[in-house]
Amino acid sequence: MLSMLKEPDGKWSFTRISGFLLLMHYISSAIYITAKTLKIPDLPMNQMILIATLYGINKTIPSAKKVIKDAVNSLKSRK
Repeated sequence: MLSMLKEPDGKWSFTRISGFLLLMHYISSAIYITAKTLKIPDLPMNQMILIATLYGINKTIPSAKKVIKDAVNSLKSRK
C-alpha cells in the first residue's frame, strides 16, 4: 500500500500523501458522524475539490516537465 504514495521513480509524493491523509480524514469523519447521528453526511465539496486538485497537480506536473524537456531538447538540436 505504501508504494501507492511514491512516484514511479521511488520518491515520496507530497501530493499523494496529503491526498491520502485528506481522504482518510474524510472517511473517518463520515464514519464518526454516521455512528453518532445515524445519518449519512453530505459530501464536503471543499474537501473533494482539494483532493481532486492535488491529484490533478500530481498528474499534470510530470507531463508538463516532459513537454518542457522535449521542447528544450528540440531547440538545442536545431543549433
